[in-house]
Amino acid sequence: MEQYAGSYGRTESEVGGGARGLIYFASSVLVIVGVFHTLAGLTALLDDSFYRVPPGYALETSVTTWGWVHMIGGLVFVAAGFYLLSGNLLARIIAVFAAMVSAVGSFWSIPYYPVWNILILALDVGVIWAVVAHGHQLKPAE
Repeated sequence: MEQYAGSYGRTESEVGGGARGLIYFASSVLVIVGVFHTLAGLTALLDDSFYRVPPGYALETSVTTWGWVHMIGGLVFVAAGFYLLSGNLLARIIAVFAAMVSAVGSFWSIPYYPVWNILILALDVGVIWAVVAHGHQLKPAE
């Protein structure tokens, strides 16, 4: 059987179970966070008074713009989560990029909804770690 670097002498099939679980977890979190972003964006579009806009914030933007960014980004995030299950390199790159963009967006939005955005930021970091550390162990479907 073929071995890869970092397997500490174990074959790929022996290591794959836990790694596969982490990638499934990352995929699920991508989809869930994407739905959260979409709902937050939809809420901002339907009721722009729902989110409090702090005065004098350096990255201030209109709630409508913020809503569209989150809604479109959330839909991309959901697609990235499902695409990650294919196991190919492009899917992993898209998943990490989507999680990075989501993390930056969540950081940008902390003043609007602090606890929620810190939670999403933590989930994004978890997705990036799972995909980067164990994404290569999920082989594409043949």
